[in-house]
Amino acid sequence: MHKQVEKNHHFKQSMKHAVNGIKTVFQDERNFRFDIVAAIVVVILGFLLKIERFEWYWIVFCIFLMFILEMLNTVVEQLVDLMVEHNYHLAAKKAKDVAAGVVLMGAIFVLIMASGIFIPKILQIFL
Repeated sequence: MHKQVEKNHHFKQSMKHAVNGIKTVFQDERNFRFDIVAAIVVVILGFLLKIERFEWYWIVFCIFLMFILEMLNTVVEQLVDLMVEHNYHLAAKKAKDVAAGVVLMGAIFVLIMASGIFIPKILQIFL
C-alpha cells in the first residue's frame, strides 16, 4: 500500500482521512479521552436536570470546543516534534506551552459556561 502525499481527490477520501484523524487522537491522547468521558457526564447531567434547549446549544458548543482545542493542541505538538526531531528547543517549548495554554483557556471558558447552566439547576433542587 502506498502512502498518499497528494491532495484528496474525492469527498469519501477526505472523510476517511478525517475519521482516521479522530481515531488517532482518541487512541493516542489521554486528555481527549478524558474530554469524552467529561462530555458523557455533562450530557447525562443535562438530561437529569432537564436543561433548556438554548442551554443544550451552549453545552454542545462547549463539548465540541474542547474536542477541537485538544485536536489542535495535538497538531501543534506533533508538528513541533517533527520539526525539532524531539530535541529541546526554546521556540518549540514556547509553541507547545502556548498550545496547551489555549486548551486551558478553553477549559476555563467551558467551566464558567457549565457552572452558569448547572449550578442554578442544582441549587433549585436543594433550596
